[in-house]
Amino acid sequence: MEIQTLASLIANKGIDQIDFSMLSEDVKIPMLNDAAYLFFKMDKHLDAIKSWTLAGNKAKLIEIGDWFYESAKFKLAALSYIPVKDKSRLENIGQLCIREGIYGTAIKVYKELNDKAMVSFIIENFGEEDKEMGQ
Repeated sequence: MEIQTLASLIANKGIDQIDFSMLSEDVKIPMLNDAAYLFFKMDKHLDAIKSWTLAGNKAKLIEIGDWFYESAKFKLAALSYIPVKDKSRLENIGQLCIREGIYGTAIKVYKELNDKAMVSFIIENFGEEDKEMGQ
Protein backbone atom coordinates (compact mmCIF):
# COMPACT_ATOMS: atom_id res chain seq x y z
CA MET A 1 0.00 0.00 0.00
CA GLU A 2 1.43 3.38 -0.94
CA ILE A 3 2.18 6.10 1.59
CA GLN A 4 -0.50 8.53 0.37
CA THR A 5 -3.16 5.83 0.74
CA LEU A 6 -1.96 5.10 4.26
CA ALA A 7 -1.91 8.82 5.03
CA SER A 8 -5.54 9.07 3.87
CA LEU A 9 -6.50 6.19 6.14
CA ILE A 10 -4.76 7.89 9.07
CA ALA A 11 -6.52 11.18 8.31
CA ASN A 12 -9.89 9.44 8.26
CA LYS A 13 -9.27 7.40 11.40
CA GLY A 14 -7.47 10.07 13.47
CA ILE A 15 -3.87 10.35 14.57
CA ASP A 16 -4.55 9.13 18.11
CA GLN A 17 -6.07 5.88 16.82
CA ILE A 18 -2.92 4.63 15.07
CA ASP A 19 0.04 2.74 16.54
CA PHE A 20 3.14 3.77 14.61
CA SER A 21 5.64 1.84 16.74
CA MET A 22 6.00 -1.05 14.29
CA LEU A 23 6.90 1.14 11.31
CA SER A 24 10.37 2.06 10.18
CA GLU A 25 11.29 5.74 10.07
CA ASP A 26 11.51 5.51 6.26
CA VAL A 27 7.81 4.69 6.11
CA LYS A 28 6.53 6.53 9.18
CA ILE A 29 7.91 10.02 8.54
CA PRO A 30 6.60 10.52 4.99
CA MET A 31 3.27 8.99 6.01
CA LEU A 32 2.93 11.33 9.00
CA ASN A 33 3.86 14.37 6.90
CA ASP A 34 1.30 13.44 4.24
CA ALA A 35 -1.34 12.78 6.90
CA ALA A 36 -0.57 16.16 8.50
CA TYR A 37 -1.23 17.97 5.21
CA LEU A 38 -4.54 16.11 4.88
CA PHE A 39 -5.50 16.93 8.47
CA PHE A 40 -4.66 20.57 7.84
CA LYS A 41 -6.83 20.67 4.71
CA MET A 42 -9.66 19.10 6.71
CA ASP A 43 -9.30 21.84 9.38
CA LYS A 44 -8.21 19.21 11.91
CA HIS A 45 -5.40 21.44 13.06
CA LEU A 46 -4.60 19.65 16.33
CA ASP A 47 -4.16 16.35 14.47
CA ALA A 48 -1.97 18.12 11.90
CA ILE A 49 0.21 19.51 14.69
CA LYS A 50 0.45 16.07 16.32
CA SER A 51 1.36 14.46 12.99
CA TRP A 52 4.12 16.96 12.21
CA THR A 53 5.37 16.60 15.78
CA LEU A 54 5.55 12.80 15.47
CA ALA A 55 7.32 13.23 12.12
CA GLY A 56 9.84 15.58 13.75
CA ASN A 57 9.05 18.21 11.12
CA LYS A 58 10.15 21.29 13.05
CA ALA A 59 10.31 23.48 9.96
CA LYS A 60 6.66 22.82 9.18
CA LEU A 61 5.64 23.35 12.82
CA ILE A 62 7.33 26.76 12.79
CA GLU A 63 5.73 27.61 9.45
CA ILE A 64 2.20 26.74 10.56
CA GLY A 65 2.82 28.22 14.01
CA ASP A 66 3.74 31.51 12.36
CA TRP A 67 0.64 31.26 10.14
CA PHE A 68 -1.60 30.61 13.18
CA TYR A 69 0.09 33.52 14.97
CA GLU A 70 -0.55 35.89 12.04
CA SER A 71 -4.15 34.61 11.92
CA ALA A 72 -4.57 35.43 15.66
CA LYS A 73 -5.05 31.73 16.48
CA PHE A 74 -2.70 31.95 19.43
CA LYS A 75 -3.55 28.63 21.05
CA LEU A 76 -2.77 26.73 17.85
CA ALA A 77 0.38 28.81 17.35
CA ALA A 78 1.52 27.91 20.87
CA LEU A 79 0.79 24.22 20.35
CA SER A 80 2.85 24.37 17.14
CA TYR A 81 5.79 26.10 18.83
CA ILE A 82 5.96 23.93 21.96
CA PRO A 83 7.46 20.82 20.26
CA VAL A 84 9.98 23.02 18.43
CA LYS A 85 11.22 24.53 21.71
CA ASP A 86 11.93 27.92 20.09
CA LYS A 87 12.48 30.08 23.17
CA SER A 88 11.83 33.42 21.48
CA ARG A 89 8.58 32.30 19.88
CA LEU A 90 7.45 30.59 23.09
CA GLU A 91 8.10 33.68 25.22
CA ASN A 92 6.16 35.84 22.78
CA ILE A 93 3.20 33.47 22.44
CA GLY A 94 3.11 32.88 26.19
CA GLN A 95 2.57 36.60 26.79
CA LEU A 96 -0.12 36.73 24.11
CA CYS A 97 -1.91 33.72 25.58
CA ILE A 98 -2.07 35.45 28.97
CA ARG A 99 -3.32 38.67 27.38
CA GLU A 100 -6.01 36.76 25.47
CA GLY A 101 -7.11 34.68 28.46
CA ILE A 102 -5.76 31.41 27.09
CA TYR A 103 -4.35 30.47 30.49
CA GLY A 104 -4.16 26.69 30.15
CA THR A 105 -2.12 27.05 26.98
CA ALA A 106 0.05 29.76 28.56
CA ILE A 107 0.81 27.32 31.38
CA LYS A 108 1.93 24.70 28.82
CA VAL A 109 4.18 27.29 27.19
CA TYR A 110 5.79 28.38 30.45
CA LYS A 111 6.24 24.75 31.55
CA GLU A 112 8.13 24.15 28.30
CA LEU A 113 10.23 27.22 29.10
CA ASN A 114 10.77 25.77 32.60
CA ASP A 115 9.53 29.06 34.06
CA LYS A 116 8.01 27.81 37.32
CA ALA A 117 7.40 31.33 38.62
CA MET A 118 5.18 32.21 35.64
CA VAL A 119 3.32 28.88 35.87
CA SER A 120 2.57 29.56 39.53
CA PHE A 121 1.63 33.18 38.83
CA ILE A 122 -0.88 32.19 36.13
CA ILE A 123 -2.45 29.41 38.20
CA GLU A 124 -2.77 31.55 41.34
CA ASN A 125 -4.11 34.64 39.58
CA PHE A 126 -6.08 33.35 36.60
CA GLY A 127 -6.63 29.61 36.95
CA GLU A 128 -5.75 26.82 34.58
CA GLU A 129 -8.55 27.01 32.02
CA ASP A 130 -8.54 28.70 28.65
CA LYS A 131 -11.07 31.53 28.75
CA GLU A 132 -11.31 31.83 25.01
CA MET A 133 -12.41 28.65 23.28
CA GLY A 134 -11.79 28.12 19.60
CA GLN A 135 -8.37 29.72 19.71
